[in-house]
Amino acid sequence: MSAWANIGAAVVAAAMFMPAAQAQTMCAPRQSVVDGLSKYGELVILRGLAGSGLLEVWQSSFGGFTIVVTDPDNVSCLLAIGRSMHEVPPPSPPGDKL
Repeated sequence: MSAWANIGAAVVAAAMFMPAAQAQTMCAPRQSVVDGLSKYGELVILRGLAGSGLLEVWQSSFGGFTIVVTDPDNVSCLLAIGRSMHEVPPPSPPGDKL
């Protein structure tokens, strides 16, 4: 499993433990969320299925990021917002020399 898949699984798992009232304040129709993220220069860099939802990682050119999950009813919820996103190269297979 890739590092991004592990991160996505951890974020989804953490979101499942959020109080319902808190989760509701971070959700909106998908188009509203997409418009808002686009306004701040964020673009989708990763997308995958998480249960019955669509999990996406959005990133700006400045390293800011937002993790969003969209349910089948087209409601998107912000799971995490952060900064200083950077790619981590995969580890070398055992036996490879640098």
